[in-house]
Amino acid sequence: MARKKKSSIVQAIVLIIAGYFIYSWYQDLKPNINPPANQPPTAQTVQTAAIKAAVSRAEAYASQPVKNNWPPVARQGSKVYTDAAKLLTTNYYVMLDASGSMADQKCSGNATKMQVAAQALGKFAQSVPTDANFGLAIFNGAVTSKELIPLGSHRLNVAQVAASIVPTATTPLASAMEFSYKKITEQAQRQLGYGDYYLVMLTDGIADKGQEADRIVPKILSESPIQIYTIGFCISENHSLNQPGRTVYRSANDPQSLQQGLQDVLAESPDFNVADFSAEQ
Repeated sequence: MARKKKSSIVQAIVLIIAGYFIYSWYQDLKPNINPPANQPPTAQTVQTAAIKAAVSRAEAYASQPVKNNWPPVARQGSKVYTDAAKLLTTNYYVMLDASGSMADQKCSGNATKMQVAAQALGKFAQSVPTDANFGLAIFNGAVTSKELIPLGSHRLNVAQVAASIVPTATTPLASAMEFSYKKITEQAQRQLGYGDYYLVMLTDGIADKGQEADRIVPKILSESPIQIYTIGFCISENHSLNQPGRTVYRSANDPQSLQQGLQDVLAESPDFNVADFSAEQ
């Protein structure tokens, strides 16, 4: 009887071991429907997600109450992106006031407002995601508008570039915004209108007579999805670019609030996460 009982125990153990190996073999044959959460996405997953995002944003753009088709069709032979990820690129174009008042030291300690702005822009450019585009231009009554860094994923020494600017003359605000609108539109043509577009105006003065923002802001907002951010450095909130419900305006009265105002632009940017789309595969 004891020998028979021992034999039954051995058989049970054998069956358990065999069952374990059969189960493991079966699991290996099943498709990996739910890969581990920490497994990096495949190239196909990323591409599919990017295409879905492009379609989603295209539909959102189509629902906006724009009066014209923006951007206009690019000239024949112009560069147009074909990569889905590049089509979705976010763009930050900074237009920096380089008028004479930026040489003042008001609100900036022992440094000039231009020096403080240069340092803040350097930190801002470093914070911009590496897959986004950054561009920088200046405006004043002497040069009207001049592009220093074209929109692109490159990260030049922005602080050094801005620090080399010599403030002079007056504040042709509307002309500067028209210049920025043209540059952003050219980039949008390369991206077929996909992606996000931010125009960041950093100014310390009231616009010249006839150069108020009312001349250009309605055009930009009615024709395009460009979002306009303005940081008024050491000036009152009574500025032509302070238009609640249409533009975003931040007052900065010291270097810290200037830096925070720039970071707020990034905080408003939409996040694109491949994981949000991979669950639908």
